[in-house]
Amino acid sequence: MKTKRILSMILAVMMLLCTLTAGMTVNADGTVYSDVTEDMWSYGDIVYVTEHGLMNGTGGSTFSPAVDVTRSMVVTVLYRMEGSPAVEFDEYAYADVADGEFYFAAVIWARESGIVTSVGQNDFGDDLFAPTRAITRQELATMFVRYAEYRYVITEKQADLSGFKDIGDVADWASKAMAWCNEAGLINGTGNGDTLSPKMTATREQFAAIIHRFREAELEYEYVFNAPKPLSTYTEHDYPLVDNADVYVAVDGSDSNPGTLEKPLATFEAAVAKVRELKKTAADGIVVAFKAGNYGNLTTELTEADAGSEKVSITYCKYGDGDVIFSNGINVSLDEFTAIDESEHYLFPAKAVNDIKKADLSAKLNGVELISGSDLSNGSKRLNVARFPNKMTNVDNYMDIGSPYTGVSIQLSSLFASRFDKYHTYENILMLGTVGHEYWSDYEPIKSYDSENKVIELYDGPFRGISEEQRVYVQNISEELDCDNEYWVDAENNILYVYKPNSNYTLTTKGTFIDINGADNVKFKGLKFKNFNDSALKVNADGVTVELCEFFCSGAEYVIYSNGYNNVYRSNEMYELAGGGIIVYGGDWENLIPSGVIIDNNLIHDYEQTIHTYKPAVRLMMSVGTVVSHNEIYNAPHSAIIYGQAEEDRSGRSIDNVIEYNYIHNVMNSTYADAAVIYCGRTIADRGNIIQYNIMSNCGTGRSTWSIYLDDGMAGQTVRGNVFYNAGAYMVMAAGRENQIYDNVGITSSTSLYGTYIIRYEAKYYDMLKDEGVDRLWSSPTFPSVLQSAERIPAEGTEGRKLWEERWSELFTTIADLSLSEDRLTDPTFFINPAGVVVKNNYIFSSSTAEFDFSQNPNQWFSPALDVEGFNNVIENNPVYDHDGDNATEYPEIFKNPALGDYSIREGSEFTGNIPFDEIGRY
Repeated sequence: MKTKRILSMILAVMMLLCTLTAGMTVNADGTVYSDVTEDMWSYGDIVYVTEHGLMNGTGGSTFSPAVDVTRSMVVTVLYRMEGSPAVEFDEYAYADVADGEFYFAAVIWARESGIVTSVGQNDFGDDLFAPTRAITRQELATMFVRYAEYRYVITEKQADLSGFKDIGDVADWASKAMAWCNEAGLINGTGNGDTLSPKMTATREQFAAIIHRFREAELEYEYVFNAPKPLSTYTEHDYPLVDNADVYVAVDGSDSNPGTLEKPLATFEAAVAKVRELKKTAADGIVVAFKAGNYGNLTTELTEADAGSEKVSITYCKYGDGDVIFSNGINVSLDEFTAIDESEHYLFPAKAVNDIKKADLSAKLNGVELISGSDLSNGSKRLNVARFPNKMTNVDNYMDIGSPYTGVSIQLSSLFASRFDKYHTYENILMLGTVGHEYWSDYEPIKSYDSENKVIELYDGPFRGISEEQRVYVQNISEELDCDNEYWVDAENNILYVYKPNSNYTLTTKGTFIDINGADNVKFKGLKFKNFNDSALKVNADGVTVELCEFFCSGAEYVIYSNGYNNVYRSNEMYELAGGGIIVYGGDWENLIPSGVIIDNNLIHDYEQTIHTYKPAVRLMMSVGTVVSHNEIYNAPHSAIIYGQAEEDRSGRSIDNVIEYNYIHNVMNSTYADAAVIYCGRTIADRGNIIQYNIMSNCGTGRSTWSIYLDDGMAGQTVRGNVFYNAGAYMVMAAGRENQIYDNVGITSSTSLYGTYIIRYEAKYYDMLKDEGVDRLWSSPTFPSVLQSAERIPAEGTEGRKLWEERWSELFTTIADLSLSEDRLTDPTFFINPAGVVVKNNYIFSSSTAEFDFSQNPNQWFSPALDVEGFNNVIENNPVYDHDGDNATEYPEIFKNPALGDYSIREGSEFTGNIPFDEIGRY
């Protein structure tokens, strides 16, 4: 075998030498074209299409330059030029295009893209494509114009074809296509150059020449910006059959069984007990496999006695196909609903009483106490507890008060007072929404209502108080049950009421599924947790893996609480959530020991449905070295990812975390001020975090929402290589010191009201001190948290302190003197001064008609303080290209195909940032 391989190599080298000496070219697969020589007019074109993998040989060692090109060949090459994108299978696209043919996907793509149409129909009325039919020059011109328009090339310019002898042979339907192709230099004359030969079939070498010319032509493009989508396409993971498990569980099993495949156990708890036995003698991992089925309620704790080890891990997984479901709720079928009694009519709006149905749950509870306001779902969507208003808007649904921060007593607006006057009780009514500032929500129970003075009283005042014109819901009120997808629970009498019920439902009754308390090295794979009031998993352990699991309809603040090292949450889906997805505590901030936590390839969507702010998809609360990567996050009223200080006590820490390759879209849907897609806190000491290579698209609804927000005083952050599209008013809103912001790209569409512009870098505290003095600093509610930075570093004399001093010497220079004096405004070490900032090579592309004139001052969003001599700031090359208006600037060729949402960077572009577009998103 080795001898044959060596002989083959020698022969290949000899053939290559012969080819080169004969002036032949080499095919992409290493063979040589014996029918292509350097003296041919098309030699350079054939070399080009070969080297770029667009055209291959015709078999053996030939290219067949004079052979007719077929319709299937043309669409295959165009398809390759687009990177062979995934297509949706269409068995019936054309009757003469069969699955399995080399051109099948290309034809489907070309039809979907409007590049080809049917050439006729067969006797059965099915469309035909004629894949093997030779294509004429005018047909090829028509197809190429459609492809050019697909790529948003402007094809309006027409050459004058009257000088060609055979102009009369050009069909009416092809005249414009032939004129543009000639104008663009793609199709020239034949013979002596005075004929077009529109009806002559095109050859492979002619086609190669057209491709080469098109790729190198200076074409004009329409700049139609479309929302970017990651080029990495997620595909469902195949789940292998687990036929070698140590323990099997099935819904029709018995806990008295031995747990074999033939005689499985019946419950999760029995499986845990079995694992404890097996651990005594296990030499390697233990696998528990659940057969498909609904196992109902689960509430259990895994302790140190249930832990695995690095050698003997414990895995709880599904057996094979089908869903393994744990549901902490009670099922209510549609046929259980009946009409409400006349004696109950007073509870509900008069207009709705005939549409409201009820189900008595008393027999289903089995001793479990029903919770008022429990979550109800129909299997795919979470329903809303009866509320007012039915839909959150920016007007009319607020409560009037005399001044902000009034404590527990709130003066109602006439709108809300008119509703409260009709309610039969005020017990269990909740007030929630953005009830303090537009960026903060609370969830407060109402204690009482003074109908004479129109004042409600809460048990506790909202953390941020209540001010005018804040968007608020009041919910869990029977008198507001008047809308599709609404329900109300009478917890005292165990009755569920639904407006126009139309499916089967599940009502949550229990909280946490599994409390993992000290059970290290445990894995969960392929399980579904549905309908729960509290977190699905509370992880207080190390080495826990949660993979390919699904979490649906949560009433918790977070689906997963993670506290520990080396925990991995990968390829899960979380959706229809009252709050957020995953909150992380992990790592040693004092000694800079990373947590090893990985949050990767998850799909988190439709979250923050009850608690509208600060419950993001991912929250890094106390986190060192966590990686948040390749997740897709969408549909939420507020942020996607938050790291840094805690909401109230500022106790959070975030150091050396990496947020990368995430695809985030359509979040902050009802937030209109002081919030961001990715938000961090306000301390000089939370350093080393990196936000890179993320796409943020269609996020934010207001002038003061941003894509990334490095809040007041935040320092030492890196933001690079991100793509922003209509994602708030600015790409990055920043303050603080030593932040590095570079190689980012922002795009706005013409329909964007505020748009994505460029970086706004403030010197907030510098300006306060310079303009108004020291007292102004102390009047700022955010300044104390910046001043606390000195308390958020390791104590002097500790090993951790040495590590910090070695890595961040500039930090200790900065916090060595925290005295406040206007005399220090020119001192780069003064902790409130924005020194050591880098903002460069950030590009903005706009077709917006907004009122800002970027061409006059593209850096107008930088504070003048950044120009203070001696601050060592680098602010350079942040161009803004505004396509519309009097100050329109020509766009450079930077993106490969922005009209199709492909914002990957062209090779050789003037934008030098390397954005790995095809790695962004789930995989």
